[in-house]
Amino acid sequence: MNFKYLILFCAGVFLVASIGCGPADVYSQYELGDARNVVATCVESSGGLAAWQEVEKIDAAATITFYGEAGQANVDGVELSIDIKDGSIIAKGASPDGSWTAIAWDSGKTFVHGSPSATSAQIASYLPLILHRARGAMNLLGRDETVASSERMRLDGFDVIRVGVAGNTDWAIAYYFDSTTCELRFVTGGSEQPGTGGTVTSYQYKMLPDGITFPTKIRVLKTGQYVLVGEKPLLELEFSQVIIH
Repeated sequence: MNFKYLILFCAGVFLVASIGCGPADVYSQYELGDARNVVATCVESSGGLAAWQEVEKIDAAATITFYGEAGQANVDGVELSIDIKDGSIIAKGASPDGSWTAIAWDSGKTFVHGSPSATSAQIASYLPLILHRARGAMNLLGRDETVASSERMRLDGFDVIRVGVAGNTDWAIAYYFDSTTCELRFVTGGSEQPGTGGTVTSYQYKMLPDGITFPTKIRVLKTGQYVLVGEKPLLELEFSQVIIH
């Protein structure tokens, strides 16, 4: 190997080794602790922090399925508009009595206007959770959540890095990233103790034409009686016609 290229190669190896798997300085402003590399890599592989900081709003059609205590499925279609920076979400739909609109904020406040049915009222109650889960790892960057811990483990057949949450834990207890790709696979909420009424959210993704990755499906399960990831669904969302503004 030419000596000049050998020097450049060694310098490149040193740079990669010094920053780990994630991008460097831009993430140092956030309280990510030992999870900095995995969170940074997740965000960069889903479009990059710079691109996400330019996002004002995400519009999408969504098929929402929520389940009653007896397991009965209730399905409805809505139009969603998610304001990433403001931390709000608007849903528009139709009931037998007419159209309705609901708006919610990540504080948990929700307002419904128009002619909602029992189904649409239930959907409206889930909007703050939908907003939080749609933002994914971005919740750890400059909002009320910070990193408490980071550890490798295995969950539901995947090798993952569990990133525990400090600060505001109203919506999330921990984020679970794929240990190889750093893709966000699960988010837990409420409690991680089996049988105590917590939830586990799982994700499926699609790369959009502008290079940003957004979920195609979000599934919220209740924690199992004896295991963390249960089999009883609470909420499912399938997104289509996603437009990034």
